[in-house]
Amino acid sequence: MIQKLAVDISFTLNITPKEFPDVVGIETLKLHYDGLNGKEKALFRHIACFLNNETYENVIRLLEDSELDVGVSLKILFDKSLIQISEERLISLHHVLQNFGRDLALGPFINHPANRQFLMDTSESCDVLIDLSGIRNVFGISFKVQMEERLRRDERFKGIKKLRFMRVYKKSFYGKEVRFHLVKGLHSLWDRLNNT
Repeated sequence: MIQKLAVDISFTLNITPKEFPDVVGIETLKLHYDGLNGKEKALFRHIACFLNNETYENVIRLLEDSELDVGVSLKILFDKSLIQISEERLISLHHVLQNFGRDLALGPFINHPANRQFLMDTSESCDVLIDLSGIRNVFGISFKVQMEERLRRDERFKGIKKLRFMRVYKKSFYGKEVRFHLVKGLHSLWDRLNNT
């Protein structure tokens, strides 16, 4: 994935593909990103912020009722080497591309998390959800289950009209991360979390 992009860029910059992560600047990545249409850009940001290392099937399912033309856009992102799809159908981004995508999505709202499309920091997510002022654009929320006490009631989410999915996670007894993806509806969420 990144190797193909690195080879393309290496001809332009006269560097070897191995030097790519250290030499390639944000402006070069931005050039490739700017070549995408609006739906492809949005999907790239979704993956960078929220859906990296998810299966192809989960990404399709989570975004199936969006206007992103997910199947077509995933193919374009793959063809342009912006994402990788493994034999196990796992979608992933190189860390340089993931950081770039997150910066694009979060950067303009660094001091105003309520205006973001994605809330990924547990403390920030909870603060925004408790306040609820101006939270209209959020598509995805991620937080640790320990913070759920502050978010106990489903009514808290009624004001977030664009909320498409939420990732709640906790550390299991064995130290592994357990994720819960909610595509639609938050009823009985906390009961399900407390019983796992």
